[in-house]
Amino acid sequence: VYDDPITSATKKAAKQVKRLIWCTGKIYYDLLEKQRAENRYDVAIARLEQLYPFPTKQYEAILAKYPKRVQITWVQEEPLNMGAWQFILSNRRNDNIYEIGRRASASPATGYNKIFKIEQKAIIERAFTL
Repeated sequence: VYDDPITSATKKAAKQVKRLIWCTGKIYYDLLEKQRAENRYDVAIARLEQLYPFPTKQYEAILAKYPKRVQITWVQEEPLNMGAWQFILSNRRNDNIYEIGRRASASPATGYNKIFKIEQKAIIERAFTL
């Protein structure tokens, strides 16, 4: 479990966060690129790189660093009926987590790189839209 190194560096920085994004895998690097390119430190990005067993203590320790009013969001590049979202939802049902990902699908990928890139860009944009 990794917290955002910039927004969690000081209490002052953490207080400015309006959205806490949780993710796993390579989408983190796409989110990080946008955060840095646009100096969007009102959005923190935390990573869960171990999903099972769910790291409850570490997860809650990161949540505690941010304001209680922070919007918690799970972002994934997989369709929402696949990937880690359902597992996260089952473990953190009481957190009011907002989800961002591809719409539910029978296939894990579109099969077309051009469409994948368009969808990926839309996911990243939505993640930073408050």
